[in-house]
Amino acid sequence: MPLITPIEFVDGYYFKRDDRFTAYGLSGAKVRGAEYLIRKGYREGYRKFTTVGHRKSPQIHIVGTLCKKMGFAFTGHTPQGELPEAFKGFNIVQHRAGYNNVIAARCHTYAKENEYYEIPFGMIDMGVIDLTSIQTFNVPLDTKRVVIPVGSGVNLCGILKAFRKRRLQIPIVGVVVGKSPVKLLDAYALYGWQSQVTLVDAKEKYSVPAKVTEFCGIELDPIYEAKCLPFIKEGDLFWIIGIRNF
Repeated sequence: MPLITPIEFVDGYYFKRDDRFTAYGLSGAKVRGAEYLIRKGYREGYRKFTTVGHRKSPQIHIVGTLCKKMGFAFTGHTPQGELPEAFKGFNIVQHRAGYNNVIAARCHTYAKENEYYEIPFGMIDMGVIDLTSIQTFNVPLDTKRVVIPVGSGVNLCGILKAFRKRRLQIPIVGVVVGKSPVKLLDAYALYGWQSQVTLVDAKEKYSVPAKVTEFCGIELDPIYEAKCLPFIKEGDLFWIIGIRNF
């Protein structure tokens, strides 16, 4: 069982420090999920991995870096456009701009034709969901609400699964950054998730970094966590997935 990342209490707020998970010099919940999926693929006989993401996607950087450090081949798929310096050295296939599901389909075809293990967009996988579920075991019972940034929604699914199993009725506020996660939640979260979760749209678009990126002395990811700040109240547990590593 993976180590449980700590919960801190600072100035009236709880902080779930999933950003404290580390592997191969990287940190955060996304790293935990990516390492799990790479090891899963390795056990199934794969030595080549591929995934899809935005040109500034932490998923591309995390999976690519882990593969490099673990000695595996990697190919990332992104829309066309300028790539960040951190992607240099990675094999990147760029596609004409389109919807995420279109580029994801092209990545899927590439994986099948070239015998790559595909890390799904958003790392949506029941094993990754279960890894997040385990991380809820130290959530304080006096938590008023859980506030979490929501991209794909995979971490929110893990929290919901654990709360249902433990019969915890703590309300959850999901701050949506980007595309609506409702379809994924309907598919992977337990029936009736809407009774415990309030989804709110972030005040800034995905591509626009937040101006304030620190709270209670904790540095926050400018694309995800920092956009939760307008919605946090005293007594909440702020679930920090992790700041991008590039």
